[in-house]
Amino acid sequence: MAFFAFVDVFLPWITQQPTLDRTERDFQANRESLYIIVRYLTYSDYDNISICHNDIEGDNVKMFTGLETGYVPIDDNNIIEMIQLLFQHGFKGISKMEEGVSFLRWSTKDHGRGIVYSIDGSKPTESSLLPFLTETEALTEDNWYFYVENFSEWKSLRNQQQ
Repeated sequence: MAFFAFVDVFLPWITQQPTLDRTERDFQANRESLYIIVRYLTYSDYDNISICHNDIEGDNVKMFTGLETGYVPIDDNNIIEMIQLLFQHGFKGISKMEEGVSFLRWSTKDHGRGIVYSIDGSKPTESSLLPFLTETEALTEDNWYFYVENFSEWKSLRNQQQ
């Protein structure tokens, strides 16, 4: 029991779901890194990109770009540093698809929360980037949103619509 108290007090991001306020603070604290990574991924040659915290090996970072191309190394040292910094600050994954770039901050088996950048500026909706989206709230800067994915809630809403 003492271990869980230690985790809750000293490592709250492990057990506590980020709120909108906490996500806004995380966004502001990591603003420069988030913008630089969005710019890099948006102008990359790949439509779909996924980077997980375990895609870092020493000073090397790779991104998964699809079944045909597989993993591609990132060769820009500035981007590598920014990605490593985000993961050190508790982010778990980065995904880019046509409609935006998401930064996973916290997750369980069927629930995730994070920050998403909308490429066209519209409020994110359920899509291939965020397939189980149940909540979005605008952050203080244009195109940036706090998001919640909750599979159980999403499934329940789907069943009610049928």
